[in-house]
Amino acid sequence: MSSFFYDMTVKTYFTNTDVTIKVKVFRKVKGRDITDETTPTLSFLLVDEEGTKIHAAVNGPAYGTFEDVPEGAWIQIAGAVVSSANWKDPNHIFSTHMSMLIIPSGSNLTSVIV
Repeated sequence: MSSFFYDMTVKTYFTNTDVTIKVKVFRKVKGRDITDETTPTLSFLLVDEEGTKIHAAVNGPAYGTFEDVPEGAWIQIAGAVVSSANWKDPNHIFSTHMSMLIIPSGSNLTSVIV
């Protein structure tokens, strides 16, 4: 399983969606798009096995796949990409990673029993 530290010094934006990560959902935030209040948004604060916390934003088409994931669940995500965005979402101020994950519509979710 990959951690969030893979090759972050080499590239600032990964388009490799072949990576699968195992993470715990530390926090889940549902909201509304600031430009269209009828569009739901979903983001997470995820924690990898080393304890690194990273903000993850779910793209609109992937919302249905990830909306029922509960806080505290361990999951595997295949197809997420690392973005170089380094702004701090006020809902995820405890993120310890310099970047964020984008979870696009092609991502797959698997529950992990620990």
